[in-house]
Amino acid sequence: MRLVAATGLLWHPTVQALIVIAGWLPLVIAIYVYNGVSDISSDTTNGSARPIASGQLSCVAAVRWCQYSAVVGLCVCWLVAPAVSILGVALLVIGWAYSAGPCLKNKPVGFGVIVGLGAALTYIAGWFASPESETGTLPVMLVVAAWVGLCCASKDFSDVDGDRLAGRHTWPVIFGPRGAAQLLGAVAITAGAAAFVWSVEAGVGVAPAVVLLGGSLLLAVVSRVSGAKPDRATRRRPYRAFLATQYAANLTMIGTGFVY
Repeated sequence: MRLVAATGLLWHPTVQALIVIAGWLPLVIAIYVYNGVSDISSDTTNGSARPIASGQLSCVAAVRWCQYSAVVGLCVCWLVAPAVSILGVALLVIGWAYSAGPCLKNKPVGFGVIVGLGAALTYIAGWFASPESETGTLPVMLVVAAWVGLCCASKDFSDVDGDRLAGRHTWPVIFGPRGAAQLLGAVAITAGAAAFVWSVEAGVGVAPAVVLLGGSLLLAVVSRVSGAKPDRATRRRPYRAFLATQYAANLTMIGTGFVY
């Protein structure tokens, strides 16, 4: 959805836009599958149904397909432009840094930076593949990416037990579910309001900013109501609100064709 929004594919379909989507998708798959390999212990503790943790996919096969997907993705991105392939390499590097390497997923700041940067790289790759797009639209997408990085802690409410076992310093582990919910609500509303004010002042991307602000308010309420509940399914609602806000913002960008 980020790539479709950034390329304006539905309004101005181009071969380049289709190629960048075809190349970027295997890179994202490689990162997520490798994350499943690195998360197998905590996922098992949390009762996750992810394929590797549930035994549907072996670690050996997963790593092998990560390698295949990474190579194919970079080669396809190169067909668009070498710069897009370099962006793809950067995406793979931060994906590795998130799951292994310095293991930034264990640190709340590092986690947010990696997630936000991944979203930003995706928007930039899509925008780069559409040379006719308006220059002023890229900052709007980067604002959305920044919101994603600031609010991605919503994912952690449902995984407190496994995160604590793995030694991860997530917001719910550090501040407790209630404290984390209050902090997340304040951050989400502040970031959403800032994005709205900036868009109004710049005169571009107002519709996505309105959606983002509304989603921020929803996320704040859901986190406060559901973040400390005993059952995991209910504690996952803040993450669902976080995802729904992203979907709505991207669909708004896609529907308005704002990059042109």
